[in-house]
Amino acid sequence: MTRRTLPSLLLAIAACGSDPKPADRAPATPAAPPVATTPATSAAAGRRPASVPADLEQVYDAYVADFTALAYEIEAAGADCRRAMVVVEAHQASTQRLTPRLAATPLPDLDPGGEIAGWLATTYGPRIKAAAPKLGALETHCATDAALRAAMNALAGEYPFLRKRRG
Repeated sequence: MTRRTLPSLLLAIAACGSDPKPADRAPATPAAPPVATTPATSAAAGRRPASVPADLEQVYDAYVADFTALAYEIEAAGADCRRAMVVVEAHQASTQRLTPRLAATPLPDLDPGGEIAGWLATTYGPRIKAAAPKLGALETHCATDAALRAAMNALAGEYPFLRKRRG
């Protein structure tokens, strides 16, 4: 039986069923980000398994809300790469404030077909999938901005569901 960590499973959830590349879609005006989900409303999507600490749910809610806001703000920046850099720097600061909370919370091991994986997919998958394609504005408008690319890559490492699995 394959065991996965929470970050690697959320990355897999985000990768599944993503929208077509931004160039394949008609341009749209940026929509307002959805209202941030709180632990109480996350539970409505699926009851949190007992093996997932409430602290973990709260910190992941905060990370996913931050990621969603980042995606909408990047989309709204459009071709203004300097504005996009300001957005990325602001989100670097906000995710760094979440890091100690995540470090203090144990991460359960996951079975990809198990109860925890299903809860994660139901609770966070739709929000990550909806937000991720909005980051395509960086590729469309700022692909040659090396500093912005480096900052975005560093920021991606701050989100536990975007980190590369180690070991």
